Amino acid sequence: MIDAAKRGSASEVILITPYFGYSRQDRKEMARVPISSAVVASLMEYVGADRILTLDIHAEQEEGFIQHPWDNIYATYAFIPAIKKKKLENLVIVSPDKGGVPRATFYQGLLKASEMAIVYKERDISANNKSEARAMVGDVRGKNALIVDDLIGDGGTVAHAANHLREKGAKRIFACATHGLFSGDALTKISNSALEKVIVTDSVNHRAEVLKHPKIEIVSIAPLMAEAIRRIETGDSISSLIVG
Repeated sequence: MIDAAKRGSASEVILITPYFGYSRQDRKEMARVPISSAVVASLMEYVGADRILTLDIHAEQEEGFIQHPWDNIYATYAFIPAIKKKKLENLVIVSPDKGGVPRATFYQGLLKASEMAIVYKERDISANNKSEARAMVGDVRGKNALIVDDLIGDGGTVAHAANHLREKGAKRIFACATHGLFSGDALTKISNSALEKVIVTDSVNHRAEVLKHPKIEIVSIAPLMAEAIRRIETGDSISSLIVG
Protein backbone atom coordinates (compact mmCIF):
# COMPACT_ATOMS: atom_id res chain seq x y z
CA MET A 1 0.00 0.00 0.00
CA ILE A 2 2.87 2.37 0.77
CA ASP A 3 4.55 1.52 -2.53
CA ALA A 4 1.29 2.05 -4.43
CA ALA A 5 0.78 5.44 -2.79
CA LYS A 6 4.34 6.51 -3.61
CA ARG A 7 4.04 5.36 -7.21
CA GLY A 8 0.78 7.31 -7.34
CA SER A 9 2.73 10.50 -6.54
CA ALA A 10 1.69 10.85 -2.92
CA SER A 11 3.60 13.76 -1.40
CA GLU A 12 3.67 12.14 2.02
CA VAL A 13 2.80 8.72 3.43
CA ILE A 14 1.98 8.49 7.14
CA LEU A 15 1.81 4.96 8.50
CA ILE A 16 -0.68 4.56 11.36
CA THR A 17 0.26 1.33 13.12
CA PRO A 18 -1.48 0.98 16.50
CA TYR A 19 0.04 -2.46 17.06
CA PHE A 20 3.59 -2.69 15.70
CA GLY A 21 4.25 -6.35 15.00
CA TYR A 22 7.51 -7.96 16.10
CA SER A 23 8.09 -5.14 18.60
CA ARG A 24 9.12 -7.56 21.36
CA GLN A 25 12.08 -8.66 19.25
CA ASP A 26 13.90 -5.37 19.86
CA ARG A 27 17.29 -6.83 20.82
CA LYS A 28 19.37 -9.99 20.67
CA GLU A 29 18.67 -12.23 23.68
CA MET A 30 20.78 -15.10 22.37
CA ALA A 31 23.20 -15.81 19.56
CA ARG A 32 22.05 -16.11 15.95
CA VAL A 33 18.67 -14.42 16.31
CA PRO A 34 17.44 -11.39 14.34
CA ILE A 35 16.32 -8.03 15.66
CA SER A 36 13.02 -8.37 13.84
CA SER A 37 11.51 -5.04 14.87
CA ALA A 38 14.48 -3.24 13.28
CA VAL A 39 13.98 -5.24 10.08
CA VAL A 40 10.27 -4.40 9.89
CA ALA A 41 10.84 -0.71 10.65
CA SER A 42 13.56 -0.54 7.98
CA LEU A 43 11.24 -2.16 5.44
CA MET A 44 8.52 0.40 6.17
CA GLU A 45 10.98 3.24 5.74
CA TYR A 46 12.57 1.75 2.62
CA VAL A 47 9.29 1.41 0.73
CA GLY A 48 8.38 5.01 1.46
CA ALA A 49 6.81 5.66 4.88
CA ASP A 50 7.59 9.29 5.73
CA ARG A 51 6.26 9.07 9.27
CA ILE A 52 5.12 6.33 11.64
CA LEU A 53 2.59 6.53 14.47
CA THR A 54 2.37 3.67 16.96
CA LEU A 55 0.56 2.97 20.22
CA ASP A 56 2.52 1.75 23.24
CA ILE A 57 5.52 0.37 21.40
CA HIS A 58 7.20 -2.37 23.43
CA ALA A 59 10.55 -0.60 23.64
CA GLU A 60 10.87 3.11 22.94
CA GLN A 61 14.39 2.76 21.58
CA GLU A 62 12.81 1.20 18.49
CA GLU A 63 11.92 4.72 17.37
CA GLY A 64 15.63 5.10 16.62
CA PHE A 65 15.59 2.25 14.10
CA ILE A 66 14.66 4.69 11.30
CA GLN A 67 15.67 8.22 10.31
CA HIS A 68 12.13 9.50 9.70
CA PRO A 69 9.81 10.82 12.46
CA TRP A 70 8.26 8.12 14.65
CA ASP A 71 5.62 9.16 17.17
CA ASN A 72 4.55 6.77 19.90
CA ILE A 73 1.45 7.59 21.95
CA TYR A 74 -0.02 5.86 24.98
CA ALA A 75 -3.29 4.09 25.74
CA THR A 76 -3.23 5.40 29.30
CA TYR A 77 -5.80 8.02 28.42
CA ALA A 78 -8.26 5.36 27.27
CA PHE A 79 -7.61 3.11 30.27
CA ILE A 80 -7.81 5.59 33.14
CA PRO A 81 -11.56 6.39 32.81
CA ALA A 82 -12.41 2.65 32.59
CA ILE A 83 -10.32 1.89 35.68
CA LYS A 84 -11.73 4.79 37.69
CA LYS A 85 -15.27 3.52 37.04
CA LYS A 86 -14.43 0.40 39.06
CA LYS A 87 -13.81 2.56 42.15
CA LEU A 88 -10.97 0.41 43.45
CA GLU A 89 -9.90 1.58 46.87
CA ASN A 90 -6.59 0.71 48.53
CA LEU A 91 -5.15 0.08 45.07
CA VAL A 92 -1.67 -1.23 44.31
CA ILE A 93 -0.26 -0.87 40.78
CA VAL A 94 1.74 -3.91 39.75
CA SER A 95 4.41 -4.20 37.08
CA PRO A 96 4.76 -7.80 35.80
CA ASP A 97 8.51 -7.27 35.28
CA LYS A 98 11.24 -4.75 36.01
CA GLY A 99 11.02 -3.26 32.51
CA GLY A 100 7.48 -2.08 33.13
CA VAL A 101 8.27 -0.04 36.25
CA PRO A 102 8.12 3.39 34.48
CA ARG A 103 4.66 2.50 33.12
CA ALA A 104 3.46 1.33 36.53
CA THR A 105 4.82 4.50 38.16
CA PHE A 106 2.88 6.64 35.70
CA TYR A 107 -0.34 4.75 36.41
CA GLN A 108 0.27 5.07 40.13
CA GLY A 109 0.44 8.84 39.79
CA LEU A 110 -2.65 9.17 37.62
CA LEU A 111 -4.75 6.85 39.77
CA LYS A 112 -3.30 8.14 43.05
CA ALA A 113 -2.68 4.53 44.06
CA SER A 114 -1.31 3.91 47.53
CA GLU A 115 1.57 1.67 46.48
CA MET A 116 3.38 -0.07 43.65
CA ALA A 117 4.70 -3.63 43.41
CA ILE A 118 6.94 -5.53 41.00
CA VAL A 119 6.62 -9.20 40.16
CA TYR A 120 9.93 -10.79 39.28
CA LYS A 121 9.59 -13.28 36.44
CA GLU A 122 11.99 -15.78 34.99
CA ARG A 123 11.78 -16.14 31.21
CA ASP A 124 13.05 -19.20 29.34
CA ILE A 125 13.59 -17.94 25.80
CA SER A 126 14.71 -21.39 24.68
CA ALA A 127 11.33 -22.88 25.68
CA ASN A 128 9.04 -20.87 23.42
CA ASN A 129 9.70 -17.69 25.45
CA LYS A 130 7.75 -18.95 28.47
CA SER A 131 7.87 -17.05 31.74
CA GLU A 132 6.96 -17.77 35.34
CA ALA A 133 6.53 -15.50 38.37
CA ARG A 134 9.21 -16.19 40.97
CA ALA A 135 9.13 -13.39 43.55
CA MET A 136 7.69 -9.97 44.30
CA VAL A 137 8.77 -6.61 45.66
CA GLY A 138 5.99 -4.79 47.50
CA ASP A 139 3.04 -5.56 49.73
CA VAL A 140 -0.39 -6.47 48.29
CA ARG A 141 -1.94 -8.26 51.26
CA GLY A 142 -5.54 -7.18 51.75
CA LYS A 143 -5.36 -4.74 48.84
CA ASN A 144 -6.75 -4.49 45.32
CA ALA A 145 -4.16 -4.98 42.56
CA LEU A 146 -3.94 -3.69 39.00
CA ILE A 147 -1.35 -5.29 36.71
CA VAL A 148 -0.31 -2.94 33.88
CA ASP A 149 1.50 -4.08 30.74
CA ASP A 150 1.83 -3.20 27.07
CA LEU A 151 0.91 -6.57 25.58
CA ILE A 152 -0.71 -9.90 26.39
CA GLY A 153 0.49 -12.71 24.15
CA ASP A 154 -0.18 -16.25 25.34
CA GLY A 155 -1.38 -14.92 28.70
CA GLY A 156 1.28 -16.70 30.72
CA THR A 157 2.92 -13.62 32.24
CA VAL A 158 -0.29 -11.92 33.38
CA ALA A 159 -1.87 -15.18 34.63
CA HIS A 160 1.21 -16.18 36.63
CA ALA A 161 1.51 -12.65 38.05
CA ALA A 162 -2.16 -12.66 39.11
CA ASN A 163 -1.87 -16.06 40.77
CA HIS A 164 1.28 -14.92 42.57
CA LEU A 165 -0.55 -11.83 43.82
CA ARG A 166 -3.40 -13.98 45.12
CA GLU A 167 -0.89 -16.16 46.99
CA LYS A 168 0.49 -12.99 48.56
CA GLY A 169 -2.95 -11.98 49.81
CA ALA A 170 -4.32 -9.58 47.19
CA LYS A 171 -8.13 -9.24 47.29
CA ARG A 172 -9.35 -8.28 43.80
CA ILE A 173 -6.94 -8.54 40.86
CA PHE A 174 -7.31 -6.70 37.57
CA ALA A 175 -5.04 -6.24 34.56
CA CYS A 176 -4.86 -3.79 31.70
CA ALA A 177 -2.71 -4.20 28.60
CA THR A 178 -2.77 -2.12 25.44
CA HIS A 179 -2.49 -4.94 22.92
CA GLY A 180 -4.51 -8.08 23.60
CA LEU A 181 -3.31 -10.74 21.17
CA PHE A 182 -4.56 -13.71 23.22
CA SER A 183 -2.60 -16.27 21.23
CA GLY A 184 -2.59 -20.02 21.86
CA ASP A 185 -4.45 -20.99 25.03
CA ALA A 186 -4.36 -17.49 26.51
CA LEU A 187 -8.11 -17.38 27.14
CA THR A 188 -7.96 -20.65 29.08
CA LYS A 189 -5.08 -19.35 31.23
CA ILE A 190 -7.00 -16.17 31.98
CA SER A 191 -10.18 -18.09 32.78
CA ASN A 192 -8.32 -20.31 35.24
CA SER A 193 -6.34 -17.47 36.84
CA ALA A 194 -7.06 -15.20 39.80
CA LEU A 195 -7.83 -12.32 37.43
CA GLU A 196 -11.24 -10.73 37.86
CA LYS A 197 -11.08 -8.62 34.70
CA VAL A 198 -8.58 -7.94 31.89
CA ILE A 199 -8.94 -4.59 30.11
CA VAL A 200 -7.45 -4.24 26.62
CA THR A 201 -7.86 -1.87 23.69
CA ASP A 202 -9.10 -2.51 20.16
CA SER A 203 -5.62 -1.95 18.69
CA VAL A 204 -6.05 -5.34 16.98
CA ASN A 205 -9.15 -6.96 15.50
CA HIS A 206 -10.40 -9.27 18.25
CA ARG A 207 -11.84 -12.72 17.60
CA ALA A 208 -15.43 -13.53 18.57
CA GLU A 209 -14.33 -15.65 21.54
CA VAL A 210 -12.32 -12.72 22.90
CA LEU A 211 -15.25 -10.33 22.53
CA LYS A 212 -17.54 -12.75 24.37
CA HIS A 213 -15.13 -13.69 27.14
CA PRO A 214 -16.58 -12.74 30.57
CA LYS A 215 -13.22 -11.67 31.97
CA ILE A 216 -12.22 -9.41 29.08
CA GLU A 217 -13.24 -5.76 28.70
CA ILE A 218 -12.34 -3.79 25.57
CA VAL A 219 -11.95 -0.01 25.40
CA SER A 220 -11.61 1.92 22.15
CA ILE A 221 -8.51 3.89 21.23
CA ALA A 222 -10.25 5.41 18.18
CA PRO A 223 -10.68 8.91 19.73
CA LEU A 224 -7.03 8.95 20.82
CA MET A 225 -5.74 7.88 17.40
CA ALA A 226 -8.05 10.32 15.64
CA GLU A 227 -6.75 13.21 17.73
CA ALA A 228 -3.15 12.17 17.04
CA ILE A 229 -3.85 12.05 13.28
CA ARG A 230 -5.53 15.46 13.41
CA ARG A 231 -2.53 17.00 15.15
CA ILE A 232 -0.08 15.44 12.72
CA GLU A 233 -2.04 16.81 9.76
CA THR A 234 -2.46 20.31 11.24
CA GLY A 235 1.08 20.48 12.56
CA ASP A 236 -0.11 20.88 16.15
CA SER A 237 1.97 19.47 18.95
CA ILE A 238 1.18 15.91 20.01
CA SER A 239 3.46 16.03 23.04
CA SER A 240 0.49 15.85 25.42
CA LEU A 241 -0.45 12.53 23.83
CA ILE A 242 3.12 11.25 23.90
CA VAL A 243 3.94 11.96 27.53
CA GLY A 244 2.68 8.84 29.21
